Amino acid sequence: MISRKKITAWMLAGTMSVLMLTSGCGKKEVDYNMGDNPSGNGSSTEGGLAGRLGIPESCDVSINTGSSGLQSINLTDDEVGIPSSDGMSVGYYEQIQIDNAYKQQLVESFLDKGQGIYERDYEHRIKSEIEAEIESIKQDQANMAEQGYTDPWYDSYIAQLEEELQDAPDEYPAAGDYSGSDFIGMMDGREYSVSIYVNEEIDAPGMTANLMPMDEFQYRPYEGATNGYCYDGPLTKDFTENNYCQMTEEEACGVADEFLSRCGVTDMVQAETHVLEWDYYDGNSGEDIATEYDGYVIHYNRGINGTPAYQGQVYNVDNLNMDDAWINMPSETFSVYVDDNGVLEAYWTILYTATGEEETNVDLMTWDEMLEAANENIPAYYEKYPTNYKKIDFNDVRLSYYPVVDEGKENSYKYIPVWVFSQYEEYVDSDESAYPRQLVILNAMDGTVIDLLEQAKSMGGYQEYEYGTVG
Repeated sequence: MISRKKITAWMLAGTMSVLMLTSGCGKKEVDYNMGDNPSGNGSSTEGGLAGRLGIPESCDVSINTGSSGLQSINLTDDEVGIPSSDGMSVGYYEQIQIDNAYKQQLVESFLDKGQGIYERDYEHRIKSEIEAEIESIKQDQANMAEQGYTDPWYDSYIAQLEEELQDAPDEYPAAGDYSGSDFIGMMDGREYSVSIYVNEEIDAPGMTANLMPMDEFQYRPYEGATNGYCYDGPLTKDFTENNYCQMTEEEACGVADEFLSRCGVTDMVQAETHVLEWDYYDGNSGEDIATEYDGYVIHYNRGINGTPAYQGQVYNVDNLNMDDAWINMPSETFSVYVDDNGVLEAYWTILYTATGEEETNVDLMTWDEMLEAANENIPAYYEKYPTNYKKIDFNDVRLSYYPVVDEGKENSYKYIPVWVFSQYEEYVDSDESAYPRQLVILNAMDGTVIDLLEQAKSMGGYQEYEYGTVG
């Protein structure tokens, strides 16, 4: 069985994760570093946005500190991120609406209706699941006893499971009206689960879903191991070991693209591709048995005219950390696990649906105009939301898209062009660019700072802790 730990980790990551905007699978690759001007800080003479707006390939610029109390604010990046397009748009969206008919259509696009689709209830499990857990707990108890360790918890928990077993049904009920969230059935001769979680809170759009085999280890067992699981391995561009999958990366991306179409998703952009890593271990001894690579994990972001939107995390952003509340930035992602059998697993979060309305080739500030606005508006932002830092060194500068509330329209949003300035820590073996310490987002059309806290409150991404309130 798939561990509840993995499901919990996926649910957390699905709504809050960041996908770095690097090259994905060939045909949909997004170039964020266009231009070949060797002069460093000089404006690119190439066409597109860089040439038209005078955006340099790299920057080392000081911003006024104003009355912020900061000693310095700098923009320093050797590769300014620029979409590979001639213009940018404003796309209009509405809160996604998920009803039972939608869930039924989605589930039946994966699972074989002819072989039966059932509604799974984690609070009222069937006999076979409880019996399997009892057997597992007894085995753990026996293994620990061989090592001279005893714990009355085992007997107590087994007694609880045996009591639960008395009233457990033999099988789950048929899916029926699809009012539930978890469903099981057959796909390609294997038992699979589909889970669809809908945020029912007002002004908090979103659907998070997954498709996965009921028993991940039995999908790809390994001799000598008792358990196994799969996840993102290295980026394909950095991978040098053997991949057992016979598909090419391009072929795997084609399978993933087709899967998105089955889900009715048409406006995602490939962002990253990893190899699929399988880790195996012996649950009796706790020893790692093997690591193998077999397949690909293709990640997608929300795309506006082929450009992925910025999706950041604010957990570590210093001036947005609060003792009694947290905020979450909107993130729309889709991840598809592919091997030689086709789609193995998928995880996705969708918040909005496009209305079809769009403003194309909107007027954007030039680089110099943006800097002029930044000199005025960034210090004011740090006056409103002070930081513990004395010096701000934004080391990632990029032109992208970000969603904001469409004022005056209920449950309506729009993705707008923005300049994203983030500061993250760089370490020897990895970077923390997905978790910036400082983050400021400017509207690329007028230079105003997007108030991430107020936007979060309006978009359902703000929550106070139970023990306090935000003043």
